[in-house]
Amino acid sequence: ADIVRLGDKASLKDLEMAKARANLDWKRQIENSVDPEKAIKIRGRTKLKSPETCSMCSEYCAIKMLREALKVQCL
Repeated sequence: ADIVRLGDKASLKDLEMAKARANLDWKRQIENSVDPEKAIKIRGRTKLKSPETCSMCSEYCAIKMLREALKVQCL
């Protein structure tokens, strides 16, 4: 709804967030979040097995698994 209401500004922010997610770039994800301070707190209180993963999927990160699978297939 915000993308429609706010137009290009929201679309650009959404695109930046999508790129940050695809790159597992947590710094940029936090910067592009609606509430960066809250995002930092949430990320800080979760016990992650790897700094690349998130609290939602942890070691079952689809992006990370796909990258690893493609790397193996390309070798």
